[in-house]
Amino acid sequence: MKRYVCEDLSGVQIINTDVVIAGCGVSGLYAALNLKKDINCVLLNKAGIKKSNSMYAQGGISAVIKDCDEGDSTDLHFKDTMEAGNM
Repeated sequence: MKRYVCEDLSGVQIINTDVVIAGCGVSGLYAALNLKKDINCVLLNKAGIKKSNSMYAQGGISAVIKDCDEGDSTDLHFKDTMEAGNM
């Protein structure tokens, strides 16, 4: 996954806002829509406005259950989660 660190912020546009929401999936959009109308909000998305992890979600909760499945582990769960989030 690419990581970015900005050392020189002289070319960055400054936006004054009350709330910053990281993520434009269903949760981020729902949070933004439920803010009071007089609150200024900015949504941040790593992959553009037409792509979010919500399109990949299949519902439910993902977890590792001990002794439930021999082919499952915390390490495999972490690997799958990181691959799914790396669009």
